[in-house]
Amino acid sequence: MKIHVRLDDNTLFGNIVSEDEDDNVFESYAYRRREVDEMVSKEKIYIVKGLKGYGKSALMRIAKKELKVKGETVISKNGLDLAPDIDSSNPDQWVNGWKENIYIALAEEIGSVANISFSENTQLLIDIARESGRRNLNFLELMKKNLANLKLGVKYKDPTGQELSVEASASKQSSGLPKTAVALGNIINSHLENAKDIFIFIDDIDHNFINTPQFKAKISGLLTACRYISNHTPQIKFRLTLRPNSWAILQKEDPAMTHIRSYIHEIAWTYGEIKNLFAHRILGYLKRNGASLKEFHHKKLDALNLVFEQVRWDGQNEIGVIPIASYAKRRPRWAIEIFKYAALRAKQRNSTTINLADITYAAENYGDTVLSDLSSEFKCECNDIEKYMRTFYCSYSTYNLNDLLTFIKNNIVEHVSSPKPSSREIAHWLFYSGFLFACKEHENGRYTPYYYDDKPYLLTQTSHEDEQYRWDIELIYRAPLQLKASPAKMARHKNSDL
Repeated sequence: MKIHVRLDDNTLFGNIVSEDEDDNVFESYAYRRREVDEMVSKEKIYIVKGLKGYGKSALMRIAKKELKVKGETVISKNGLDLAPDIDSSNPDQWVNGWKENIYIALAEEIGSVANISFSENTQLLIDIARESGRRNLNFLELMKKNLANLKLGVKYKDPTGQELSVEASASKQSSGLPKTAVALGNIINSHLENAKDIFIFIDDIDHNFINTPQFKAKISGLLTACRYISNHTPQIKFRLTLRPNSWAILQKEDPAMTHIRSYIHEIAWTYGEIKNLFAHRILGYLKRNGASLKEFHHKKLDALNLVFEQVRWDGQNEIGVIPIASYAKRRPRWAIEIFKYAALRAKQRNSTTINLADITYAAENYGDTVLSDLSSEFKCECNDIEKYMRTFYCSYSTYNLNDLLTFIKNNIVEHVSSPKPSSREIAHWLFYSGFLFACKEHENGRYTPYYYDDKPYLLTQTSHEDEQYRWDIELIYRAPLQLKASPAKMARHKNSDL
């Protein structure tokens, strides 16, 4: 059987938003990263930190499925579902509001096991939530105690087919009631008695985060509430996702976040993991289209070769996934988007595989979208970040330290009203956001790149090694900004005071 991959098939690399993907498509290509092991473990709080499009929601989806297969109780929400209706910048008010809403959601989930409606007992649930939160009690134990005498209305049919309504007490067996009612009356307490761990997944807790006192109190309140709940009711486990930008602000300004830091786990992608991600997508496509996968199970590279040509990249022979990963800064969502552009161009020239020209064309056309995404993500920390980046329009792609700081001084600082940031401060923002990276050049013509995560102190006032590096603007931004190749290697200069 000849194996053929249609490059214009929208299902080839699936939906860029994992939570919107159909189950059969998602499960055919899902790439299980090592973080899933921790998410299904007994760890009480596990928070995945990663930029938009890093696969945080996909990790949660895989973990939820595995926990459900194990028979664990899983509650899945997002920040908007659970957010209290509070107009305050007082973190304590938000903590109490989050605890109340989480406890009510938990009680409703337990009731749904027997399709029991809690609508008539909402106030009771609110009271239980408030009592547990304010007195720092074990919520599940308090639920058992307070629901023991809860009357549950039950409808059933007698032997003649007539529908009757009765009430059953959750704590007492009654020979005068039908067995159906008694069983339903006991189901809540039975579930609570047999419950092991309850996993609460809250995705995208900092959705549309803005740097205001109220929004910061909202997010820090949620994180603190999760900590309090897990401490007092150890059976409740939290799995959350957030973005580095909002966490950086909270950690810097809220002392309470020092208690949360140990639960934060950053997700990052290597080139090898991006290759695995693409291979899984191709194998999933083949599987859904009836191809025999025996010959591919241990040969992911063979699957990649069905779609990508070998290319010359950075002085080495590589599979086409590598330049895509480089342009996309190893961010899965951007990589998939670039692939889709490249696939369409390859199809237009009647090719069944993607070459380097297709990838370069795609990256150049997608670059402005990436620039806008990056600006949006870091605006909460630096309101002028997009203006700083776009100031480089029609300039050079590579600088030594002195030329970089001089460019920033002449083109940005001089046009900013008071208070004026220093050239070094602006350069650090560009480095921090991923617009710039540092290069250590070697005598053999090779270089070693360094990103913010590698050397976060570079371009700060206390850094003493900045002049050792060449400063490059990332590849993906060069086309939309129409950057020029730098003139012949510039002489190194002493560190500038700008």
